[in-house]
Amino acid sequence: MIQFIVNTSIEEHGRGTEHYLTSLLTQYSNDRSLLNILRIDLGFIDERAVPSEYIVVSEVEHIQHNKYSLHYTLHYEVGHGCRDMIEDGEHDTT
Repeated sequence: MIQFIVNTSIEEHGRGTEHYLTSLLTQYSNDRSLLNILRIDLGFIDERAVPSEYIVVSEVEHIQHNKYSLHYTLHYEVGHGCRDMIEDGEHDTT
């Protein structure tokens, strides 16, 4: 299991913490260890789809207790070698 560890000052879990976590994860969105977790296999889009190093954190949603859901946009490229083209795209995920 890959982990991304960061120290926080969360005293109470709940909806009020969502904005804080969104801001915190946005600050770390270029961190290599976080990118390694968030860069998913995009084979369902195209077998040649490759996630880029660019991720946009949309929001963090409180689920219950200390569980949250991260919503983010993953940018990707699909190379079409025979046409000498690169297609760019975005995939919203959680």
